[in-house]
Amino acid sequence: MRDNDALVNYLVEKGSIETEKVERAFRNVDRKDFVPEKFTGKAYEDRPLPLDTGSTISAPSMVAVATELLEVQETDKVLEIGSGSGYQAAILAELSDEVVGIEILKQLVDKSRENIDRENVDIRAGNGFEAVGKEEFFDKIIYSCAVKDFDDGVKHLTEEGVIVGPVEENGKQTLKRYSEGKTTEHGRVRFVDFVEE
Repeated sequence: MRDNDALVNYLVEKGSIETEKVERAFRNVDRKDFVPEKFTGKAYEDRPLPLDTGSTISAPSMVAVATELLEVQETDKVLEIGSGSGYQAAILAELSDEVVGIEILKQLVDKSRENIDRENVDIRAGNGFEAVGKEEFFDKIIYSCAVKDFDDGVKHLTEEGVIVGPVEENGKQTLKRYSEGKTTEHGRVRFVDFVEE
């Protein structure tokens, strides 16, 4: 695909993007700005791309599906675990009041902060929920790395909040959505694993 609009048109036609507000967010965030310079020619392909740290930037269709599942409202405070180069966080920032991104790799923290020029985004260096205050709660939480469960997230979720992310069980990852005590499954996925340290 030749540019970001063409990519978004493809995601709409594919059904990965379902709502006008998510479509608008994707049009306002150019994926090319979040991939390493050597991969800018592939920025509009619907596939994961390597970052300079061994991590990856997820395929646009995966970001779109996860974003739609979150059902972000404009008053929401959103947390992303594993924010990478900032692509998902930038899209969430278009949809919500406040976004906190947690990333363990310092190089990616610096890159994310450079990539996202928005006052409502706070990219923090840290190991998952260790970078979140004990009394800090979020309306929406998204994992951009595979975890064993959502237990830590539930502790920081508002009463009617939503969690979306890949959960790994028996070597297989499934995209799951949690809300009000109920969990639904949304297909097999492949994400990098949560980094412990």
